[in-house]
Amino acid sequence: MHTLVNIHVLETTPPSRRRAAFGATLFAFDSGIGLGSLAIGGLIGWGCGRVGLAGYRWGWAVAAALALAAVPLSSRLVRSRPSPMGT
Repeated sequence: MHTLVNIHVLETTPPSRRRAAFGATLFAFDSGIGLGSLAIGGLIGWGCGRVGLAGYRWGWAVAAALALAAVPLSSRLVRSRPSPMGT
């Protein structure tokens, strides 16, 4: 997903703004990873405190569901790019 977003941003951004756009995408992805890890860790910790080891199951289930939410965006980005083979 990171690669697809970077390619999309760099192809649609004017050359004079590409460095800033690339830096912004890196910051957004790194921040998202950090906040997501914090949220999933909190969910696992809360679940473990409430229902025992099932907190890990719920935490990883939520993380998997959120990862699946990225599939429509990635398929949209792939479809919007012309094929390198011209087909």
